[in-house]
Amino acid sequence: AARTQPLRRGDHAQLRMTQAGLAAEVTDYLTRTITSWNSAAEKIVGYRAEEIIGKHFSAMYSSEMAEQISKQVLAQARQRGHVELEDWRLRKDGSQFWASISVTALYDESGVLFGYSKIERDLSERKRHEEELAASFRKVSELQAMLALATEAGRIGIFRNDLLSGKNFHDRQNHLLFGFSADSTASYADMRARVYPDDRDEFSSVIIPTLKTGREHHWQYRVVLPGGKLRYHRAAAKGEFDDTGK
Repeated sequence: AARTQPLRRGDHAQLRMTQAGLAAEVTDYLTRTITSWNSAAEKIVGYRAEEIIGKHFSAMYSSEMAEQISKQVLAQARQRGHVELEDWRLRKDGSQFWASISVTALYDESGVLFGYSKIERDLSERKRHEEELAASFRKVSELQAMLALATEAGRIGIFRNDLLSGKNFHDRQNHLLFGFSADSTASYADMRARVYPDDRDEFSSVIIPTLKTGREHHWQYRVVLPGGKLRYHRAAAKGEFDDTGK
C-alpha cells in the first residue's frame, strides 16, 4: 500500500484542534506512554488528562487488543504512515465500547519516529443497531423456516396476487398442491387451467368479495391432477391495502 505523508513534530497539536469531538491522544514511540489527551477522549473514555498522561497506552485496551496494537497496528502505521481499524476499547470504569481507531505515525523534523497519534470515535450506538438488525434477520429467517415446515406438514400452499404490479407469487407447496413440481414456474393461468371446469369462475372471481368487504373469504374448489385424479382444495383469501386504501 502507498505510504501516506507522515506527520511531523508540532503537527499533532494542530491535528488535535481539527479533530474536535473525536478522542485524540499521542503516544511516545519508545515508552508507549500517553503524552497528550484531549477533552473528547476524557468524555468518551472517562480519564482526565492528569490521570492518563504518563500511563502506558494498554490501560485502555484488553490484553489481547493491546498486544495487537503493539505488534501489528503500530508496525503497520510505521510502514504505511496511517492505519484504520474498528475494535473494542476500555473505559475507565471497565466497560467496553466499540470504536473506530485511526493511528498515524509521527516524525520529527529529521524524519525520526517519535510517537503515534490515535484518533477515535465511539461507534457503540451503530454497533448496537447492527447487532439488533442482524438478530432481526436471524429471527425472520427462523420464522420463515418454521412457516415453510408448517405449510409442508399441513399441505398448505401460499398464493399472492399483486394487483398493482400484476405479479403473482406461489410458494413451493402451492405448486405441489396443483400437481406441479416444487420448483415449477407455473403461472396463475397454468394453475387455473387445472381447476375443475365447473369451479373456475369462482376461482377467478374470488378477489371481488375480498376487495368489497375487506374480510377474509373462504371457498372450496376442485383440482384435476395429471392422470385425471381430483383433489379438493379449501382456500381462504383476504385483500391487502396500502396506506392510500388501494
